[in-house]
Amino acid sequence: MRYYLLFMICLLSGTLSAQTLDTITENQIRAKLDTYFVATDDKDWDAVLDMLYPKLFELAPRESVKQQFTSLEGGGMDFRFFDVIIGDMTDPVDYEEERFILLDYEHKMGISLIDTSMQAAATTMLSIFQGQYGEENVSFDEAKSEFTVRVVKKMLAVTPADTVDWRFVDFDPKNPAVLTLLVPEEVQKKLQPEGN
Repeated sequence: MRYYLLFMICLLSGTLSAQTLDTITENQIRAKLDTYFVATDDKDWDAVLDMLYPKLFELAPRESVKQQFTSLEGGGMDFRFFDVIIGDMTDPVDYEEERFILLDYEHKMGISLIDTSMQAAATTMLSIFQGQYGEENVSFDEAKSEFTVRVVKKMLAVTPADTVDWRFVDFDPKNPAVLTLLVPEEVQKKLQPEGN
């Protein structure tokens, strides 16, 4: 029994390990995120998709994700993303052949209502946005027919352990079923211990 426990400890320590975040890695992630957010604001959806964690496309085909992004265009609204702030990053966690880093970020999202039918729905939309992002994070400029929404989130940066090809995916603990399909529970626990 003692050998079995020792074997399991060695096995787990070999497949799940933590390291310390270094300045070079942090700068690589920040530079790639700058590119990611510029592509998002430019609505260059192919570039955005190229920077998403590939495992996401096992859950939803790439073309479906692209269609979701392109559906943001038109429809009586115009979206823009600005004032991006990349916050703290965790130390890396290596699991099997991948390296994971959890990071905080926030940005503002401007949503212009350019269609009269959308403008008529502004009050309903305001309630929806306030429910989703918090009342203190949403404002509506009636004269411009424009929402400004402060979005505060977490994101995973993931790369194959032997490269620096960082890819990204939102980290949403409120959706544990999807999160577990993308990120093993052991990694989630290591990146975000209870109470954080």
